[in-house]
Amino acid sequence: MRIEPANPGDLERLVAIEIGAFDPAIYTRMTPRQLRRHIGSGRAIFLVARAESGEAIGYVLGFIKRNSRYVRLYSLAVDPRHQGGRVGAGLFPALEEAARRGGYQGVQLEIREDNSKLLERYLRLGYKQYQAVPDYYPDGAGCIKLKIDLRPPSG
Repeated sequence: MRIEPANPGDLERLVAIEIGAFDPAIYTRMTPRQLRRHIGSGRAIFLVARAESGEAIGYVLGFIKRNSRYVRLYSLAVDPRHQGGRVGAGLFPALEEAARRGGYQGVQLEIREDNSKLLERYLRLGYKQYQAVPDYYPDGAGCIKLKIDLRPPSG
C-alpha cells in the first residue's frame, strides 16, 4: 500500500468508497462535486491509499482553515473490502505528518458521542477532548471534539 495525494483520476473510486463506507442515515456523504473540489485544493490535505494495483482503497481528507494552527480531519473512509486492516491505520498518521510538514500545530476532529471504540482509539493516540456538541449529526447524535498537538507551540 502507498499513500499519496488524491488526483482527478481518483474521483470515481472516491465516490464508491464514500458510498460504501458511510450510511446516509448516520453521516452526510460527500457528493462527487464536493470530492472533485477538494482534490488539489490549497485548502485541503487529500490523501489516498492505493493497493498494489494502484486502485484507491481509502482516503483521508483534512481541511485547512485560514488563520488556524490546526488541520481539521474532515473524513477518513476505507473501501469496505479493505476495512479492518492497515489502510485506516496508515492514512491517519499520513494526515498528521502532512500537517506537521505544513507547519501546523496539530489536528482537530470530531466523532459521534456514541462511538466509544473510536473515542478510546483517539485517546490512546494522544488526542484530548476539548468540546461536546449536542445534536450534531443528521440523526440527532452529538459529537465529541478532540485535538492533538503535534509540535510545541512557538513563542
